[in-house]
Amino acid sequence: MPRSRPKVYAHKRHKKVLKFTKGQFGSRHRLFRRANEAMLKSLFYAFRDRRNRKRDFRSLWIQRINAAARLNGLNYSQFIHGLKLADVQVDRKVLASIAVADAATFSKLADVAKQSANGRKQAAPVEMATRAAAVVALATAADDIELIEGIGPKIAEILRENGIVTFAQLAETTPEHLRALLDAAGPQYRIADPTTWPEQSALAAAGDWERFKELTDRLTAGRE
Repeated sequence: MPRSRPKVYAHKRHKKVLKFTKGQFGSRHRLFRRANEAMLKSLFYAFRDRRNRKRDFRSLWIQRINAAARLNGLNYSQFIHGLKLADVQVDRKVLASIAVADAATFSKLADVAKQSANGRKQAAPVEMATRAAAVVALATAADDIELIEGIGPKIAEILRENGIVTFAQLAETTPEHLRALLDAAGPQYRIADPTTWPEQSALAAAGDWERFKELTDRLTAGRE
């Protein structure tokens, strides 16, 4: 009886690996054995660096919080300890975002941390709960402007640096002003079209998500 070889399945497996390494240098995108080695290394590096990225971002958030806390007369450990005593449950990612985009809110958080660190932790439970709720409400005041069709992480960062952190603020900004901000950020942002961003933001600010979805479904990268 002749020996059966898994030609079809082997060919499918080889094509899958070669598709993964498509565009890589040299024989990595042509020869299965080299491509398989490159794929395994790529997957290993991706697995490792997903975890390293979490570590790097946490370090970045701590640096931003520390810099903002020192402007308010505290260091990082004093600030975090004071918030913990005040039972303010805001994570470091949100705190770092507030430190960059909303200095006034961060100053209020620093005041809460100072009061708690100075022995005022023994406030009435209702008063402390009310204070914590107010601070969390301030911390979550910024909107996720990346929901706007045509705005990605880098453009969102540019808008936040210029004080545009909510849908309402973006809705009140003219396309001409947005164009000027993008041009000032560099030539790589010329491809972005902010014409529809205020209209999308107005719908998002009003909570009219049905019309917002209808509008964004018609758009491609923010363009009609």
